[in-house]
Amino acid sequence: MNKNDEDKFVIILGCLLLFSVQILGNMIVIAIPSITETLKLSMDASNAVTLVYLVLVISLILPFGKFISKYGVGKYLKIGIILGIISLFICAIAPNYLIFIIGRILQGISTALICCAINLTLSLQLSGETFGRGIGIVLSLGYGGLTLSYLFSGFITYYLSWRVLFLSLIPFYIIALYILIKLNKEWFSESQIKIDYKGSIIYFIFMILLSTSLSYLDDKGILLLPISFILLIVLVVVEKNTEYPLYNLKLLRNPDYVIGNYASFVVFFITFITIYILNFYLQYHEDYDPSVTGLFLLPAAISMIVVAHFAGKLTVKYDVRLLSALGCVILIFATYIILLMDFIPTYYIFLACIVLGIAEGFFLASNNRHVVLTINREHFIDSSTFLFTSREFGKTVSLALYFLISGLVFGDAGTYEGNLLHLVMTGEMMMRISMVLTVSVIILLIGVWYKNKRNSKKVESK
Repeated sequence: MNKNDEDKFVIILGCLLLFSVQILGNMIVIAIPSITETLKLSMDASNAVTLVYLVLVISLILPFGKFISKYGVGKYLKIGIILGIISLFICAIAPNYLIFIIGRILQGISTALICCAINLTLSLQLSGETFGRGIGIVLSLGYGGLTLSYLFSGFITYYLSWRVLFLSLIPFYIIALYILIKLNKEWFSESQIKIDYKGSIIYFIFMILLSTSLSYLDDKGILLLPISFILLIVLVVVEKNTEYPLYNLKLLRNPDYVIGNYASFVVFFITFITIYILNFYLQYHEDYDPSVTGLFLLPAAISMIVVAHFAGKLTVKYDVRLLSALGCVILIFATYIILLMDFIPTYYIFLACIVLGIAEGFFLASNNRHVVLTINREHFIDSSTFLFTSREFGKTVSLALYFLISGLVFGDAGTYEGNLLHLVMTGEMMMRISMVLTVSVIILLIGVWYKNKRNSKKVESK
């Protein structure tokens, strides 16, 4: 097989896997009420179904990146795909919560492996113009998975079952595995570099403890929070004194890069929890079935893709920081409408979904370019992995805070059924927090734009 054919197969492989992972990451949102009813889950158990997956992804993706680049990307991509197939089958046949949560744990590990390996495979296989074009195609198909996830999961859950929903992704994984076997190629990136096992273990424990503590601050989590911050300090010290650190901390000296990642954290915090809240509101409060809920939420993803394509062209003409800030301004309007969800007609909420997608489209197109422009090509793997972690961490923290607030609001109720007022109150509180965070991003983005513009004028005057 020649180089051009290999490049095409790698791009197809990336599209298939990112498409599948995007659906897997979002479909659970629509399916949770049905899963909760079938398996008789408490509110805490149903929350854990989503949280455990996200926590494992963000805890493992950085450590996996260094490990598989040293010992063989293709080999561990195969392991990730096979593990994904097994995990989907386990969830589909799970007779109880314990078996189901084991499946979700395996899915988190599988997704972390797949996302790491795909980034590395694209970076190591593609070169020149093919690299930029390939990344663009793969990301577009990933957005396609996001678009279809709500409709796909809603219709399958309602007309077949949530068990079939998990089984329906297995063919995508099998085709990807076939392509990988057909390629019969291995990729290595940093075979001479030592693995930072100490930093990896500290990072993994830190992320687990931090996510857990944020979810249960009203209980034992308050004791875990200071331990988490101590571990963070230890991690920074260890990384500074390691020849081959888990993550290149020098990248964090760049204010543009840091703000770009923080902005990504906040926007994914808001967009994920907004969809999560709307799903519960529509299914419990408005009594919509999963298929109608999926249709209701679909415009958010469609408008995001359409606007992202348009905004991508604008990034050539206008400053990416200002375009990112514009996306955040639009996001405030969406969150404000949803804040009033219990006092306005349902079609206003539908319009809010469209506005949410427009905001995310503007932001994604510009922020991706914003972060990429701040780094050199040799730091692509570290940068892309950290950006992915920032996004998934935003989702994780938003869920953790939502669970914390819902625990305080619901008290001993333990279920969403019959507690619609509490459900609305929890959503309103999350929207207020979201608006505050969005304002902070706007201030930072405009601030760094103004600073860079002033510095440019000083250089020109000299």
